Amino acid sequence: MLAYEFQKVVFDQNYVFVNYLWMRNHFSLCKHKTNIFFQDEFYPTGGRFISQAINRTNNKNMTSYGVQHGIIYEGHTVYNMTPVELECNKPFNGLPKPHKFILWGDFFKEVLNKNKAFADDELVVAGNLNYIVTAEKYKKLNNKNSVPGILWCTANDYLIKDQFDILKPLLASLTDYQLVIRFHPMLNIKDKLIEVIDKDIMNKVVFKNDNDIFDAIFKADIILAITASSIFMDALVLNKMVFQFKIDGHILSDFPNKNTLVIDSEEKLIQAYNDLLEGKYAKDQLSSQKLLHMSDGKWREILSV
Repeated sequence: MLAYEFQKVVFDQNYVFVNYLWMRNHFSLCKHKTNIFFQDEFYPTGGRFISQAINRTNNKNMTSYGVQHGIIYEGHTVYNMTPVELECNKPFNGLPKPHKFILWGDFFKEVLNKNKAFADDELVVAGNLNYIVTAEKYKKLNNKNSVPGILWCTANDYLIKDQFDILKPLLASLTDYQLVIRFHPMLNIKDKLIEVIDKDIMNKVVFKNDNDIFDAIFKADIILAITASSIFMDALVLNKMVFQFKIDGHILSDFPNKNTLVIDSEEKLIQAYNDLLEGKYAKDQLSSQKLLHMSDGKWREILSV
């Protein structure tokens, strides 16, 4: 029984304890200026033990950077921290955190620090480097489809029917189109989609799940996702509109951009699509700095140290 309990402590939970010990020993040996970048900064089996390993070494050569990798909003409880949680009233007993946290824009900085848990210089608004590079890549390209290109970024399988019920009348109103369907990277629900989508529509469906979401967004005339999806952020980078299905239980907070329209009925989707074709939406440009910082200057500064 004792051996079993020891194994549970040491090796369960994705080898967290063993990984922590290895990292602590490795980081303590760094004799030159070293920056460590990681995500999942405040998840128990991710960033916390990395931060704790670095902090325990007390190695002044080490600087740890948490890097925002997804949407931070008020309901995202892992990022809803207070000063009491982070305070070290005894050595190393506060919630482990990186030395610096790199954020996509001032909006996310305000949300993360609404409880004043971080010092201002701990939060660095540098932008999403992938977004910055992608915007530069696509800004001079043009795309013209022979038929309307509809990109549907799906989510969990139990949400599919509600979304398709809203989408189906729009498809019926079009003489020709191509429906490109992408899955969430962790959810391949092709079989469920085949069950839900009418056979005549399946003839115009392309399943595409390559790594480059931006290529699919660039080629699309209309983009569909649920309101809890971060696809609208990717679309903002390419100055594209996203129509977001409003599904109960999957609603994020409002974000300061004009590129997203919430759709809760088939009538609203058809009207929105027609309005889009007529150019009635004033879309945010990449100068929407509050949500997305789109200059690489801060990253160059960080990486040069």
